Amino acid sequence: MLRLTRRVPVSRIAAPRTPVLLLYHGVPEQPVGPVFGAVFDAHVLFLKQHFDLVSPDAVTHRRAPHDSPQVLLTFDDGFRNNAEVAAPILRKHQVPALFFVSSRHATPGRYLWFSYLAALEESFPHNGFSFRGTFFDMSLARREASVRRLRAMLLRLRPHPAAMYDAIERELPRLEEFVSEQQLADRYTGMTAVQVATLAADPLFSIGVHTVDHPFLTSASPPRWRGR
Repeated sequence: MLRLTRRVPVSRIAAPRTPVLLLYHGVPEQPVGPVFGAVFDAHVLFLKQHFDLVSPDAVTHRRAPHDSPQVLLTFDDGFRNNAEVAAPILRKHQVPALFFVSSRHATPGRYLWFSYLAALEESFPHNGFSFRGTFFDMSLARREASVRRLRAMLLRLRPHPAAMYDAIERELPRLEEFVSEQQLADRYTGMTAVQVATLAADPLFSIGVHTVDHPFLTSASPPRWRGR
């Protein structure tokens, strides 16, 4: 007599018993970078086929060895495209997610410092600019090095991050002068308060805090560590 047994893939046995966190940041609609809307849709379809996509409530739960490995999708920084591109895809596939939101870039004309630098490096149309007595060469051959030097200079300003953001918003080129409104919204702008509230009201989604302005905590003063 044949003995029938259930074959359990080795990957299920070897996979972690608690959920694995899969972290995303921006998910723009336009095809830029490694992950954009169409690619993210394909990611979600693949993950649904091979994993059990769980909510944050399941993070402390341990699965049985024969069950599918569990994955929790999370999104850092609170970019507007999380609400306008990623969330509709997640709703379509009924997949839960956790959004960690920084709030500074919810205000028009304000951007998280690393988003500002990324936009500057990609889109600045001129050969260079001056900042506090230093010329930053933005020719194609020197652009990457110049932005890297500007980054180091900004992160040294004190108090951090207030002095850095003051310099970005008062002394450096404004993104609105050379980046289209559509591109700003798709890649660099943060979620509005209404968008955050809408996500929070959806039972599929959870909201977590991610600081107001995404500082380097080791560069901030102790009161800033405590949220003062």
